[in-house]
Amino acid sequence: MVIGDVERVAGLNAETFLGAAWLEQVHPDDRGQFQGLADGIARGDAFVWSFRSRVDHPHSGQIWVLNTGRFDASSGRFFAATIDITTQVAAEDAARQSQKMEALGQLAGGVAHD
Repeated sequence: MVIGDVERVAGLNAETFLGAAWLEQVHPDDRGQFQGLADGIARGDAFVWSFRSRVDHPHSGQIWVLNTGRFDASSGRFFAATIDITTQVAAEDAARQSQKMEALGQLAGGVAHD
């Protein structure tokens, strides 16, 4: 069962989300993480996951999502949530860029002083 606003976050209706087509929207560099999940579920291993991935949203372009969940081997069920974290990732990138520019400014100031 899919609960929540799958169409808003992933741009897919629940039927498509549960099918294989959703994996095509995951960035090719991030698909391996999902393969690891599928492999663990196929083996029947109980585990917990949390990772970021990029998804091609049909209306918004590329977005970042946080995928979290757990697989309960005794019941054969998994419980998962996918959250749009695009704004958070952009803020983290901006903070990193600011730190780089500050470090470069300090380095340039030190060179000019010498």
